[in-house]
Amino acid sequence: MKRTVAGLAVTAVVAGSSLLGASAAFAEGAGYGGNAGELSVTWAPPVEGAVAAPDVPPGGGPTVDPEKVGIVEAGPTLTVIGLGFRQLTKINVQVGEIADLERKTDITGTLTVNVPAQQSEEVPPGASVLATGLSPSGTTRTLVGSVPPKPSGVAPSSLVPWFAAAFAAGGAVVLARRVRQQKGDAAQVASAGDVGA
Repeated sequence: MKRTVAGLAVTAVVAGSSLLGASAAFAEGAGYGGNAGELSVTWAPPVEGAVAAPDVPPGGGPTVDPEKVGIVEAGPTLTVIGLGFRQLTKINVQVGEIADLERKTDITGTLTVNVPAQQSEEVPPGASVLATGLSPSGTTRTLVGSVPPKPSGVAPSSLVPWFAAAFAAGGAVVLARRVRQQKGDAAQVASAGDVGA
C-alpha cells in the first residue's frame, strides 16, 4: 500500500513538473521554440480627453471654439509589440496601407509602437502589420501580424463571473430549501412521535 501511494506521488510530481516546463518553453526566444518571433497587435482602450491639434480643412475654415481647441475624442488605438530585434535600432513598421512608422527598439530589443488614434480608426481588421529591422545577429528580421477585430464592448469572458455568481446564488437557494424541508420533516416526525406516545 505504501509503495502504491509513493509511486502515485512521484508520478504526480513528474507530470506536474513537465507541464510547468512546457509553459516555460513558450516564453523563451524564437531560437528555443518560443513565441519571440511573433508580432503582437492589440487594441488599447480609448484615452479620455486626449489632446491634439484640431483638424483645419485646406484653405482655412470656420473659426474654432477656443473652449474645444486641442481636445479630441480618441477611439481605441493599436498597440504593436515585437520581440527579437537588435537593441536600440530603428524598425520600420507598416500597418496596412495607412501607417508607415519608424520607431527605435529599447535596450532589450523590444519594439513597442502605439499607432495614433486617427490612423488606427482607418485601419481595417485583418490588415497586415509588418515590422522590419535588424536581428541581434545583424541579419534582416521581418515580423508579421494582423489587425484584430475592433473591441465591441462586452466580451463573453466578462460575463463569466456573473454567470458563476448566478449559479452560486441558485445553488444557495436550493440548499436553503432542502435544509428547511428536512427540518420541517424532522419536526413532523418528532411531533408525530409525541402524539403516538
